[in-house]
Amino acid sequence: MNDWQPDPQRRCWLSPASTTDFDTRTLWELLATHPLQAAAHGSTYPGRPATGIIATAAHFLKLHATPFADRESALAAIDQHRQRETALAIHPPGKQWFCLPVREADGQPGWRIGNRTPPLRICTACAPGEQRLAEILAVYFRSVREHGLEPDLSLANFGLDDRAGRVWYVDDDLYPWQDFHALHDFIAHLLRTGALDPAEIDSLAHVLKTGLPASWQPQALAALRDALAASVMPTDQAPLRQCLLDALAEPASVRAVTSPGTPPSAERERQPDEQRLALLADVHGNLPALDAVLAFVAEQNVDRIVVLGDVVGYGPYPEACVQRLREYPDTLVIRGNHDNAVVTGAISGGTTSLANWSWTWSRRHLSTEAQAWLAALPCVHAEAGWLAVHGAPIDPDHFNAYVYRMSYEDNLDNLQERGIALCLHGHTHLQQLYCRQRGHDELWTGQEGSLAEVEHALLSPGSVGQPRCGTPGAELAILDWPSGRYRFHRLDYDIEQTLAEMRRQHFPSGLIERLQAGQ
Repeated sequence: MNDWQPDPQRRCWLSPASTTDFDTRTLWELLATHPLQAAAHGSTYPGRPATGIIATAAHFLKLHATPFADRESALAAIDQHRQRETALAIHPPGKQWFCLPVREADGQPGWRIGNRTPPLRICTACAPGEQRLAEILAVYFRSVREHGLEPDLSLANFGLDDRAGRVWYVDDDLYPWQDFHALHDFIAHLLRTGALDPAEIDSLAHVLKTGLPASWQPQALAALRDALAASVMPTDQAPLRQCLLDALAEPASVRAVTSPGTPPSAERERQPDEQRLALLADVHGNLPALDAVLAFVAEQNVDRIVVLGDVVGYGPYPEACVQRLREYPDTLVIRGNHDNAVVTGAISGGTTSLANWSWTWSRRHLSTEAQAWLAALPCVHAEAGWLAVHGAPIDPDHFNAYVYRMSYEDNLDNLQERGIALCLHGHTHLQQLYCRQRGHDELWTGQEGSLAEVEHALLSPGSVGQPRCGTPGAELAILDWPSGRYRFHRLDYDIEQTLAEMRRQHFPSGLIERLQAGQ
């Protein structure tokens, strides 16, 4: 870690904080008097190689390895970190960021960023039973539920503030949540290494069950139990694993959650019976269609807009559609399979050459900010009485499987088992409702109807940007929760503008013809 030299004659920048025991002078003194320890896997301070660490009785300082070419870029990166940390509220409150000028080994000047926190006991240094595993998992679930972001689950990334008696996330990185594989690996690792105190089994199982949103049960718990049962385990830890499996099998109360992206202090107070919802799905990069729908919704006295996935894909305006929905007030947006494929490159389920082409094209035409927004979208959302997904409630991924004639009964069974009255979904590009009423299942395709006597239902509002009913247009539905009445709408829009842009961007003829035909 000797490839740079701080230059006190050049200015550095330090973010404000509630504490006054750290300033630029203290920063320079720490750098001048304490050698940087290199973070590394398996070391006292795990982390990315070449990250510099200084740990004293009063300060824990981390210097990121990669330099920026100019101060403006460094400050912009710090601003992104600070905004996210303020929203998540899972990092130590005394954390301060800084950037400082450095001279690299080759003589080139640059700017490095880093941060300082008050000293915490890293959980790897705590004995089993003192690591606050339940609190670590509570931090993890809150970040995933409310923001769609996943902390790096490792004991080394969490620290205990002995004075406040609270656990904080001390790593700087978070990742778009995809699935619970990291959670499975974390729990299995605790068991294998003996880090799990037998006295913590009940509290750990309680957090695992109640931390999961209602919409993710029982599939997520079943997947966790299966993963733990199949994991390689030392013989002496097998009984403890069985105790945890037994505890996870016991029933637990679940609760509705708010949308990822809504801070705890801003959780909505509105009850479901006060909501009039505008239901949109499958915008697919068709801005003229989206604008027509939003203009219509503005006249309908709705309380909230719910977008059931696939903001991008197929259409020529991915960036503009993302920006429109980001700016629109009081909107819940669910991740679709196209959204997921564009930002992660992960493709699962059936696919076509046209879909593959559109994913590649859309990714090239999305800004970094738009991709980050898509990556943070939740795969599922639950509130009292209803569930929102892109694909189907029976699908663990929630955005690949379809609700159609061959699968609707299984999906209604799933809702009944979970005690959910209504699932809002997209993906089919068709306006339809499958329902269970007095033990009888059927498909409703009428323009309007009532859910008042329905026990369980699967409602699709059609597609904003690419309906497949054989008639071009922009589709949506309005659901009045108090009365249970819903109505499907199909609007005219300037389809020629979209087609002209597709031709200008040299879209495949198959995509153009599909939009023209409403197929």
